Amino acid sequence: MKHRTVDLAVALPVFLSSLLAQGCAPGPSESESAVYRSVLGRWTSSEDLDLPLEDMSLMSFSLDPDGRLLLSQYEADPQCRVWLGIDDFRVEDGFLKWFEFTAKVMPDSNTMRMDYFPPDGQPIPFTLRRLDRGEDFMMKLEASTATGYSYKIPEQTGDGWQAIDASGAGFDMEKIDRLMRNIIDGKYGDIHSVLVVKDGRLAVEEYFNDGGRLHGPFITELYRDRPHHQSSVAKSEISAVIGIALVQGYIRDLNVPIHEFFPEYVGLFNAGKRKITLRHVLTMSTGIEWDESTHPSNDPRNSAFHWRSSGDRIRYYLERPLVDEPGSRFAYSGGCMMLLGEIVRRATGVTVEEFGVEHLFKPLGITRYKWLGEDSLVTNHSGGIGLRPRDMAKIGLLFVDEGRWKGEQVISREWTLESTKTRFERRAAGYGYQWWTRRFEVDGVTYSCFYAIGGGGQFIFGFRDLDLVVVFTGANSGRRWSAYVYEMMEKYILPAVARD
Repeated sequence: MKHRTVDLAVALPVFLSSLLAQGCAPGPSESESAVYRSVLGRWTSSEDLDLPLEDMSLMSFSLDPDGRLLLSQYEADPQCRVWLGIDDFRVEDGFLKWFEFTAKVMPDSNTMRMDYFPPDGQPIPFTLRRLDRGEDFMMKLEASTATGYSYKIPEQTGDGWQAIDASGAGFDMEKIDRLMRNIIDGKYGDIHSVLVVKDGRLAVEEYFNDGGRLHGPFITELYRDRPHHQSSVAKSEISAVIGIALVQGYIRDLNVPIHEFFPEYVGLFNAGKRKITLRHVLTMSTGIEWDESTHPSNDPRNSAFHWRSSGDRIRYYLERPLVDEPGSRFAYSGGCMMLLGEIVRRATGVTVEEFGVEHLFKPLGITRYKWLGEDSLVTNHSGGIGLRPRDMAKIGLLFVDEGRWKGEQVISREWTLESTKTRFERRAAGYGYQWWTRRFEVDGVTYSCFYAIGGGGQFIFGFRDLDLVVVFTGANSGRRWSAYVYEMMEKYILPAVARD
């Protein structure tokens, strides 16, 4: 099997972020010690060894005073993850093993073969190379363990944000302090950032990692300007691009049947499917059979499982049966986002990335981003964007201010209002044109918002009545990753900001 270099963040299990100390154990045997010594030092999966350290994926092996092996790992953007103090190792037949990984240093001593054994697939081999630098970087990372919290006014960096003192702006700082201490204590899992914009100014900006344990000046400097994976927040961002293309005349209107964009697939559009319009795609109500919610993404029963590996994703989606009248029922679908991205390309003549950068990112001063391409469809439109949390907040404020940024009308006022209006109710939330809606109850008062949400804990909340934008990023998993954020909003952020 051919070795290949892959991003370790894709392979490393999410549960590493909540590792607990393993307790005392007997010292390693002589054979174990030999394997331990062979891996000591720093390794990288990055192909370019001359990259700045903060742009590389790093693994650092060391020994504690008892001779036990320890691993600290840093993943560069857009995953932006750190794990410190991994110590659950064993040695079998000369291979170092931990969790779903096995590794062995090659005879040249500068190459490490590593295999990841996913629970539902074939082993994935990749290669690490020894790195003769990075010790200071990893030491600073490991020394950034939080010992407490003290609020600091966000720094003005010339990126368009004006900062304010939250205490001077009337925030309940006891609530803010309690929230940040809870994040540091790990109550809310692996939160990476919390930003609060009030009245158009940045009032709170905090960065964390490794389950909240890492916090402070070095972590802020490291992550403030790093694009973070958006996951499905990208859906709302692509919706903004659709709105711009519509206003500029590239798209006739939202009632245009989508078969007009896909003439080569005309045979797949029966009488029912010919009723599907762009509006139905935006609201994920095409009526096409699709279930992306009942089963995990790695389960063949998940509609996206085979779609992702199909040679023609457009055909795969469009040839599925029509089970509902278009516009009658919401069904969450990454396939809809694929269609939206391709519609932009076909309507404008340029890729979603090119159009989005020129007409959305540039007017907002967004210069650091990652567009994560996958195939001939240009990008994984469902979640393939990396943005700085500060730039996520710009998009939130753009919609709170009804399409304006710094006095310039970037998106039409009508689009920002229409796209964040509830079209379908779904449990505790509503859905518009790729934006969600929600109500929070705080001290008997109801606060309505629109928001973008992405797996792991990526959020952009917008409250027009409060002139408030709140951003979260993270890397949580399990059933509570979204509940954590809703709780933080309801117990801390809104009470801190909305008090009379």
